[in-house]
Amino acid sequence: MKIVGVELGGNNIKAALVDETGAITSQKTTKTLVTEGTKMICNRIIELVQDIAQEEQVKVGIGSPG
Repeated sequence: MKIVGVELGGNNIKAALVDETGAITSQKTTKTLVTEGTKMICNRIIELVQDIAQEEQVKVGIGSPG
């Protein structure tokens, strides 16, 4: 099973799709836009994961400060 790793940062949200061997097969970045609030940040994370997973079943790990 593939894994999507997400890094939630103050300026950007980064995501990478990793295959069974640990190789990054795809990666994307979007702006965090913290002034829009937590619900919109969560929505951006969901959209980013869905976009990078491309209909594949994946596990997701999220790293976040604080």
